[in-house]
Amino acid sequence: MPDLRPGVAAFTRASYELELHGRVDEARLALERAEAIAIGRDELAFCQYYLGELAWGGGALEEARAHYERGLAAAPGDPALLQGRAKVLAATGRVDEAITAYDRLTQRVPLPQYLLEYSELLESAGRLPEARTQYRLLDEQRRLSAAQGSLDDATAALVAADHGNPAEAVLLAEAEWSRRQSIFSAEALAWALHAAGRDAEALPLIEQAGALGRRDAVTDYHRGMILAALSRTDAARTGEAIAALEKALSTNPHFSPLHAPIARQTLESLRGPR
Repeated sequence: MPDLRPGVAAFTRASYELELHGRVDEARLALERAEAIAIGRDELAFCQYYLGELAWGGGALEEARAHYERGLAAAPGDPALLQGRAKVLAATGRVDEAITAYDRLTQRVPLPQYLLEYSELLESAGRLPEARTQYRLLDEQRRLSAAQGSLDDATAALVAADHGNPAEAVLLAEAEWSRRQSIFSAEALAWALHAAGRDAEALPLIEQAGALGRRDAVTDYHRGMILAALSRTDAARTGEAIAALEKALSTNPHFSPLHAPIARQTLESLRGPR
């Protein structure tokens, strides 16, 4: 595509393909080429958001913030860029500001991803009644979407695995896997199986989720937790679990206000007394 029609669409699609295969520096270059030829505020904001996402995924908070802010200067009020700003606020310790930002965003654009991030931020801040309200809203939204024929069982499975019913998580993830076999549905099913205590079945699926080489702290966290569970009966897995959790926290130590602390606690437990 970049050879035949070297436009923003071509370079952004190429960037995503490169990112999926762990070629982050090349993905960034492709996005920068897209940004250089962007026409109009929407295209510029789109490029800045995904440049911010690449920086965020690598734990470069200040770089991510700068891209989100440049995008917002071009397109004030863009929901994706506001979400980016909010998660950087949370990661840099400005939790109250982040909660306010997520509250405003989810009232205006109640997308599942935003609601989930908001819910987990509230939970991590100890504001459990508010978090439960948001989790219920997220579940209700999923049911309404399903009634309208819009299915995203991979996301719903991840939510159920972490915050709901593991058995339901497995059913949702299996339904998604039967429709679309991808690295994302493989990860959702692996995590659901882990939540249900079926880690031996989860392991080959989480390995498949990482087979392309994509650098993602959440995937490494999931792999590490599955291996940690297996290490209870197979000590040989301990080193693998430690390496996976170290990789997750090295890639992006702020990947989740709720799960990054769990990764650190599990890592300390696996390492044992020093």
